[in-house]
Amino acid sequence: MSQVNGGGVYLNGASAKAVNSNAESNGTTADKKSSKEEKDRLVRREKGLRLLKSAWPEEAEHPLYDVDLAIILCEMNAFKDGLLYLYEKMKLYKEVIACYMQAHDHEGLIACCKRLGDSVKGGDPSLWADLLKYFGELGEDCSKEVKEVLTYIERDDILPPLIVLQTLSRNPCLTLSVLKDYIARKLEQESKMIEEDRQAIEKYQVGNYI
Repeated sequence: MSQVNGGGVYLNGASAKAVNSNAESNGTTADKKSSKEEKDRLVRREKGLRLLKSAWPEEAEHPLYDVDLAIILCEMNAFKDGLLYLYEKMKLYKEVIACYMQAHDHEGLIACCKRLGDSVKGGDPSLWADLLKYFGELGEDCSKEVKEVLTYIERDDILPPLIVLQTLSRNPCLTLSVLKDYIARKLEQESKMIEEDRQAIEKYQVGNYI
């Protein structure tokens, strides 16, 4: 029952509880509907990915469907997993990492490069250079990621140190401490090479005198 006080209408305790109960009920219904829609969406995407994979057998060079049309449909529906699968099957590795870059998924990006950028396994090591360029232009602190990328760039000797420094200098959020260990190791390697060259020259000169 409502009460009138100074032109204002107030709900009594029972009515207020009823209103709150209805609001909570509506909220719960909306949450359940949203949860069901999300579940249905995930199920559809899982089925879609299974379909893409089943119609492109491992031993087949081409799928049993129009791959260009499949890519367009995946893009229209923001179906990232489908795009990643198709790009990787087509060996379009730069497009694969571009998907992770657009999603700002740094963990997935580095994991992807570990898998697709390994030259020993037939991968494309230049992907690491693309990652360095991406982090160099990111404009935010990504020190942890840069250190990990540098490990692979140094291991496979993908870029000269000067290019590495120029690339990372574009990101104002990165400090010299990120490069400290990398630069120290490179200087040590250069010093060792210079010393080896000096010894080789001396040995050559001594041989000529004899």
